[in-house]
Formats: sequence, structure tokens, C-alpha cells
Amino acid sequence: GTIVQQNIAKMFKRFSAEHAHRFIFAEKIDPEVERIRPRTVNRTLFQEEAEQWKKWHEQNVVAVSRGIENLPFVGIENLPPLQFY
Repeated sequence: GTIVQQNIAKMFKRFSAEHAHRFIFAEKIDPEVERIRPRTVNRTLFQEEAEQWKKWHEQNVVAVSRGIENLPFVGIENLPPLQFY
């Protein structure tokens, strides 16, 4: 593989942290990533997502029977990011 300059590697790490949808995986906790993207803890968002997952099977059956475009689902792009360390 190619070894990039340190400033380029840091730029990629920053882009990854800034644009992560949900999770940031790492071999160890990186204080720089935590500074770029502070951890979000929100009970309401957690419960709303859990409720969405409970409804998933029923909505999926409806989607398959009618066609996916009729699925009454809020897409992942509309959910705020959650992070776990």
C-alpha cells in the first residue's frame, strides 16, 4: 500500500470524523477524534431509534408487497449521528 504524508493522513481522519453517520471505529480512543466530533448521548434519540427498529419488520413487509417507494420510513440520513467509544 501507499504511505501518505502525516498531514494528509490527519486530513482523512478529520474528514472521516466530520462525516461519519453513526459510528467511528478505532483501535484505541483518539482524543483528536473526540475533539473533532464530541460524543452525543441523547436518551430521546436512542428511544426513537429503538422504536423505529421495532416497526422495521412490519414496514418492510408492506414495502415489499407494495414496492419500496411506499415505505413509511424515515431514512438513516435523517437520523442524527450517535457515537460510541
